[in-house]
Amino acid sequence: MMTISTIYVYILVPLLFVVVPTIIMLTCNDKLTKIFTTVLSVIFFALLFMAITFSVKFNSREVTIVFEYSGKAFDKPINWDLFSVSVLDKLINIAMLFPVGAIVVAYQHKTFKSAFITSIVVGLALGFTLETLQFCLPVNRSVQFSDVIYNAISVVIGTMYYYLIYKSKKSK
Repeated sequence: MMTISTIYVYILVPLLFVVVPTIIMLTCNDKLTKIFTTVLSVIFFALLFMAITFSVKFNSREVTIVFEYSGKAFDKPINWDLFSVSVLDKLINIAMLFPVGAIVVAYQHKTFKSAFITSIVVGLALGFTLETLQFCLPVNRSVQFSDVIYNAISVVIGTMYYYLIYKSKKSK
């Protein structure tokens, strides 16, 4: 079991996955942007995998990560309802893949249309992959179709944000 103060999570996650990529997009040339974005991507996906495969409990004081496999593999109900999801769950899923937008823009920034279409495809693919992992692995996680949709929205919003940052740099 590992416990982290919630204040660190509130500070470090936006700093590492929003502020740092924004600074990279604004200050680095395309080659360095791709290198730094790739490094941050490895860190991001490692943390994302940890959040999906381990039990994460979040409250106002601390985040507790428990390394246990207590769920069932391949034997979970799938919630297909798009509207029965709590507001907090929607917000978490919309914010969760926001940094992936930086990856899309770093590698697919020729036109807004190509970045936008790529973000939809990547968002849906990642959302589907994450939910499939939660279904297949013996973890105590729920499987919800709505998470796929909200994850795709997250990547699209992140892509639009980073595309605007990238274009503002190019117009200078």
